[in-house]
Amino acid sequence: MKVRAALLLSLVILLPAGPGGGGSAFAARLGSMPAASQLPRSELFTFHSDVFINFHHFLYRWAQAGPGADTSRLDRRIRVRPQDIEVYEQMDATQRERWDVPVAYYRANMIDRDLLFDDEMLALRDCLVMAGNFCDRIAARDQATLELLNEHMGQYRMFFWDVHNQANRAWIAEMIPLAFASRVKSRRAWRRPTPAPGRRAATASM
Repeated sequence: MKVRAALLLSLVILLPAGPGGGGSAFAARLGSMPAASQLPRSELFTFHSDVFINFHHFLYRWAQAGPGADTSRLDRRIRVRPQDIEVYEQMDATQRERWDVPVAYYRANMIDRDLLFDDEMLALRDCLVMAGNFCDRIAARDQATLELLNEHMGQYRMFFWDVHNQANRAWIAEMIPLAFASRVKSRRAWRRPTPAPGRRAATASM
């Protein structure tokens, strides 16, 4: 396993807005990002706390550093939060066995692929965040990843999502004033033209 740099608690993904129609069978079920996930916005960004990208990143982190992982070569700052492990330990045997299925898949197929610099992983990210036609661009092998996420989403929602969503929203609430202040400062310092609008930021609690 590669030694990876520590990721922040929340990973912000910036994506251009795109078309929403068409896509794979998964995209048809997923649809566009729900309005309920949308948080405060500016002329440049729309912020979302989205369950699908959160689940994907959480499984990736759990496969890297969760119970049963080989962490001997892993950066010590990469870890699963103790409160999430406590939730796992409170599951009954059947629930833990079911949770271990997507974790095993990610451990075998995903964690050796870089979240930020692997083109196929970036295409998968775009599909999860944007849905629609973006899902036509994913690698053939990641069709199985989409189906896995869809199949096990109910358990993630039941045990982890509420807390992760709250963490996302709290982080965004802290960052938005800084982002807006930086935007104003940049305008005053450089007097650059306003970039094209229509980018969104999806936040994933890890």
